[in-house]
Amino acid sequence: MKIKKILVALLLVFTAFALVGCVSQKDLDSKIEELKLAQEGLAALEVVKTELQTTISGLEEELALLDEQRLELAGLLANAIADKGDLASQLAESEDEVAAKEAAIEAKDLEIAGLQADVAAKEAELETANTTIVLLNAQKAELEKRPITPTAVELYIGSLVSVGATTAIPDPEFDFEFTPANAYKGLYFESDNLEIVTVNQLGQITGVRPGKANITATSVLNPEATSTIEVEVKEDGQNLDIVKNAVAEVLSLVKLQGLDYAASNIQFPYPTNTSVKIKFEKENGSEIVDGLYLYTTPAADAKEIITVKADYGDASYSETFSLNVVIDLENNIFKKMEQAQTFVELLIADTTSLTGKVSKSIALPTSFMGVTISWSSTNKLVISAAGEYVR
Repeated sequence: MKIKKILVALLLVFTAFALVGCVSQKDLDSKIEELKLAQEGLAALEVVKTELQTTISGLEEELALLDEQRLELAGLLANAIADKGDLASQLAESEDEVAAKEAAIEAKDLEIAGLQADVAAKEAELETANTTIVLLNAQKAELEKRPITPTAVELYIGSLVSVGATTAIPDPEFDFEFTPANAYKGLYFESDNLEIVTVNQLGQITGVRPGKANITATSVLNPEATSTIEVEVKEDGQNLDIVKNAVAEVLSLVKLQGLDYAASNIQFPYPTNTSVKIKFEKENGSEIVDGLYLYTTPAADAKEIITVKADYGDASYSETFSLNVVIDLENNIFKKMEQAQTFVELLIADTTSLTGKVSKSIALPTSFMGVTISWSSTNKLVISAAGEYVR
């Protein structure tokens, strides 16, 4: 019975270890800590597996011993039955001997009953031992089927991709190197700059905009087994086209973000293609360091010409834009001139909206919000000095 208790305890211990080893891998991409625990559990199971093999060998030896004892008990039982028959035959010899023989037979019957009980107990222990061996062998086979955790990984995927292009799915046999070679090849990929390059969980890399970023692959079974490569994203096309596109993007951002007006310091924008070198210069040729225009309050609203220069490879290109340097961002001469121009355009559009022709004389305004408006025409007779259009 002691052996049975030991076997049952071992079965419970190994069942607990098996349950621990099965819990870890459901959400490996977000629970790195659980991966570490699973790794430790797997190492413990390897130790337990060795102990199981030793225990199984001991149980098999004990099983053989029990079988020998069962055969010995069976022999004793046969002898006891034979003795019982002898005693029965001797009953007829003597009345006195009959009582002794019967007592001897009764004793033998008790001995046989005890031996039969021992045999039944040994057979029960043997059955328990066989069941335990089957379970332990099943657990051993399950442990042997578990994936092998890699200790290191190396990436050999491409490090250059074009804007908007996506690489092919990498081949685990050629694009990755695992240690050991037969380790589980599941990897988790991530980019450290999604504005430049993205990567999906198949390992395909997509260029977003020109620049450089790092792609890291991590084993799903061992967060310590990682490999990182630098990926460069390039813009397709001739170098001159690339610098022209970069300058056009800068000018568009200046207009879109209202950076053509300055009433305080201004940070000029840079293109998405970080491989193109951009420099801003004032009219006097001095560089605007790091694209930061340092504002100085002017005596009056004024325009300043800013040059945008771009260099990429063997190509250079530049364009200019007007920076309106004003005292008041909302109330300045340039805003008023824009509003006056809009007013005149709306006036002309309203007058000629139906036919595109003028059918009567029009009194044209000569000022708007302090802005002087002058009129002229290719036909000098129709515009008066007072700003009247005469049909």
